[in-house]
Amino acid sequence: MTKMTAYIIYVESSGRSINCAKKSQKIAKEIGGIDVELWPGIDKYNVWSELEKKNIDISRVGQSYIGSGYLDCEIASALSHMSLWEESVKINQRILVLEHDAVFYRKFVDYEFDGVLNLGKPNWGVRNWENESNGVHIRNHCNNKHKIWDEYDTDYCQCETLWLYGAHAYIISPSASKKLIESAYKDGIYVGDRFIRTEIVNIADQLPHRVRQESDFTLLQKTEKTNLLSADEAWSD
Repeated sequence: MTKMTAYIIYVESSGRSINCAKKSQKIAKEIGGIDVELWPGIDKYNVWSELEKKNIDISRVGQSYIGSGYLDCEIASALSHMSLWEESVKINQRILVLEHDAVFYRKFVDYEFDGVLNLGKPNWGVRNWENESNGVHIRNHCNNKHKIWDEYDTDYCQCETLWLYGAHAYIISPSASKKLIESAYKDGIYVGDRFIRTEIVNIADQLPHRVRQESDFTLLQKTEKTNLLSADEAWSD
């Protein structure tokens, strides 16, 4: 098994993000059994200067997508993830990427996969992941012709293999990191959990999922979410 480092992304300008990340770090140790380092991400105040510095555009897909979040915050989050992809390439190691409200509720079990290995329970979509057998499930890229950005379109495909449906917990290999970075420079970047997609990299899920997203606030969405679990309130199987 090759070496892996784990990081939690947080926003330095937000005290709530810092506190949330520290709680998640504590739970990762107590429930997940893994040491996680804090990683400062990009915030909405410097996101446009960061895009300009990197000479990266927002993709046409991202510009046309009307989501539930704030564009500056979503792009800042995507660039924060990208900073860890760059770190993965730099140190030539797999990296476990966690968002500040990613909470382990099962013990971490490492598995080496050349791509993106999703550990996080998707926080939207219709697929019932609980009905899937335990183990690593590789997602096959869907080639159906449908409006992938419109869940209410009658031709929408419910296969849910295209992207992560929440990029709050995944392990990424250096080769996958490089592919995502190259895609960002070539075609632009947009909201993280849809930017990481099977069109670019191999994606698999480790089931049962071991992490879920829990927070009493959000820096991205326009609606509030649920309360962050404490280590005592979290559970493991």
